[in-house]
Amino acid sequence: MIRICRKVKKQLASLLPKGALHIFLGNTITKFVAFFGSVFIVNILGKSEYGTLSYMENLFSYAYLLAGFLKKISTRRLNQNMPANPSWTLLRKRSING
Repeated sequence: MIRICRKVKKQLASLLPKGALHIFLGNTITKFVAFFGSVFIVNILGKSEYGTLSYMENLFSYAYLLAGFLKKISTRRLNQNMPANPSWTLLRKRSING
């Protein structure tokens, strides 16, 4: 049991210089702020206003999802239209061959 604890402690210590603690704390703080913010907003807004707000948030999340999907498709299509060799290799071959 002690060996396992030491191993876990050693792995966590190796992650700290890489910024793992900052990422974990940032995610945790963001979740707490979002939770308490939603509780605060529910108490301020009425039922119909909160329903409208959540409806708009859902529409925005679908728009962001669609935008990310279209970006992925356009990037893939752009990469398919690119030549197999980058231009600098073509220039280097031309200068070597004369």
